[in-house]
Parts: sequence; C-alpha cells; structure tokens
Amino acid sequence: MSDTPNDPARRFGCPACGHMLTFNERRCGNCAEDAPVYNRTGFWIGLALTVLAAVVLAIIA
Repeated sequence: MSDTPNDPARRFGCPACGHMLTFNERRCGNCAEDAPVYNRTGFWIGLALTVLAAVVLAIIA
C-alpha cells in the first residue's frame, strides 16, 4: 500500500509528523502519536446518530 495523500485508504494525516493514517488506526505508525478522534469509526457513528436524532426531533416538533 502506498503512502501518498491520494491513496483512498489513507484519509487523515498525523498531527505530529504528517504521516498519512489508514482509517480507524488508533496510533500513528510512524511516530506512535495518538490519531485524531475523527480518524475513528465511533466518532462518525456518533455524529451520524446525533444528526439523525436532530432531524427526527425537527420533524416531530
């Protein structure tokens, strides 16, 4: 797997060293720094559920 910014499997960069991270990695493979929270599946699931709840509440209200 390549380490280029155009590689679709590597979406986010490490904030410390700039190494491109594969989605859902918890640590950078280059410098072992914690990955950003938005690089994890739980963040996106929580965001989607929050938006869904807001839409449902807007429809009901």
